[in-house]
Formats: sequence, C-alpha cells, structure tokens
Amino acid sequence: MTDGRQRRNGWRRRLYLPAYTTAEAARFAETKPRTVAYWHYGTGTKVGPALGGKKPYAPLSYLQLVEVAFVASFRQRGVPLQRIRKAREYVAKVFQAE
Repeated sequence: MTDGRQRRNGWRRRLYLPAYTTAEAARFAETKPRTVAYWHYGTGTKVGPALGGKKPYAPLSYLQLVEVAFVASFRQRGVPLQRIRKAREYVAKVFQAE
C-alpha cells in the first residue's frame, strides 16, 4: 500500500510525462502546430527556442502544454516573443525553475 507522499509524488510526476503532440498542443492553445514547434524546438538560429529546447517532434508534457497556452495568449495580445523569452529566463533564474 502506498502512503500519501508516494501518491503525491506520482501525481507530480504525471505533470512531466510527455503525452501531447505538437498538433494537440497547438489545438488547445488555438495556434498553429508550426508555431508551437518553433517555440519549443527553435529554427537552428543563434536565438534558439523560446521555450525549453526539446528534440524535434518530441511529445510535450502537461506543464509544457500550459506553457504553450500561456505563450499563445501573450502572443495573441501582441507581446513580442523576445520579451516572453527574456521573462521566462528571468523567472527560471529567480525561482530556480525550468
């Protein structure tokens, strides 16, 4: 029988499990799959991906799906991707998060 801590850790682990395709993430975020791929995988340029770099076409986790929806929402309101990228880097540094 598992205790409460093991159940909580199991639940948290599921947030990181790769389960969504780029197309599914795009549909949920109401954007194009090509756009999600650009955000996550980059284009091979010096700038790199706006979100956490991943192998091309690797599935996205639930947390990455939320991140895609967040970025899509800001992009639809005209926030430049470079500003979102810098904000993400700042938050990752300050909170020591991914």
